[in-house]
Amino acid sequence: MTLKVYIKDRDEVEEMILEEYLKGVVAAEMPADFELEALRHRLLLPVPMYTEE
Repeated sequence: MTLKVYIKDRDEVEEMILEEYLKGVVAAEMPADFELEALRHRLLLPVPMYTEE
């Protein structure tokens, strides 16, 4: 599955694979030194806003 993601710094919309998007979300929101289990839970509970076309 792919998503269209707005990249604010470049003022562009980029198509991303869902897994890559989720990695970026977790990396942006949580420090890498968090417990692995906390990172896993955050990966399972994302709230992306998307529409299917």
